[in-house]
Amino acid sequence: MGWLFGVDVSKWQGEIDWTVLANRVSFAFIKATQGTGYVDPQFQRNWAESRGRVVRGAYHFWHAGLDAEAQARHFLAALEGAGDPGELPPVLDLEMDPVTWAEVQAFMDVVEEGLGRTPILYTSPGFARRLGLPPKTWPLWVAHYNVLRPTLPPGWGAWVFWQYQVATIRPYEWGVQSRRLDMNYFRGGWPQLVRFVLGYDAKPAPEGKQYRVTAWRLNVRSGPGVNFSRVGQLRRGDVVYVDETAMTDRYSPWGRIGEERWISLQFAERMA
Repeated sequence: MGWLFGVDVSKWQGEIDWTVLANRVSFAFIKATQGTGYVDPQFQRNWAESRGRVVRGAYHFWHAGLDAEAQARHFLAALEGAGDPGELPPVLDLEMDPVTWAEVQAFMDVVEEGLGRTPILYTSPGFARRLGLPPKTWPLWVAHYNVLRPTLPPGWGAWVFWQYQVATIRPYEWGVQSRRLDMNYFRGGWPQLVRFVLGYDAKPAPEGKQYRVTAWRLNVRSGPGVNFSRVGQLRRGDVVYVDETAMTDRYSPWGRIGEERWISLQFAERMA
């Protein structure tokens, strides 16, 4: 597969031995801030002690009901106080309602202007779907557990990072104090990660032709046909990218939307 492995951490992992953790991961996302006044109590320590050991990025946890631009300025101030902005682009962690895409856009614009880098958006397919189609897409860090491949939120053509599980671990083997740790992949190897850090390929090109699901529910199968096992489900309005088609049965044509992920195109419409 060739993907790189990493984690994301916050105060809940306690004091981390980054020498130990760096032996297991290639990259790490570290919580910096939340809302307009909170700084993670482990941020300064994590940021300083991970420097030079892993490729790292900082994230801000969105707090509903607070001004987007004020949250962005608080995040930027914490990064300035930490001494460097990190190797990976900054991240907005979006998982708290209520929020609108306009608020997300306002936050991202302030951070991008402040750091000169396009931020990453962390969210889940379901959360993003409730907001509708975004005004633009940012590099995506998608949270989707216990699946072979993550579902893309409507509007996105590819993911960059994937949080695929919250694992139960032996803390002493990982250098953390908690028994729970978020596990992530980067979609690529070291050459691709270096290019991403340097600012190239910040937004992976959409993988194929864009389709919108027209059925109320549409099964995703492991191959092009109803005899293949179901590996997921899409909803009406979801947008996917088809990079291969096949004619196999009465529900043909089938479209491949990812490795071992196929849908019947009878229940999806081609988008311009």
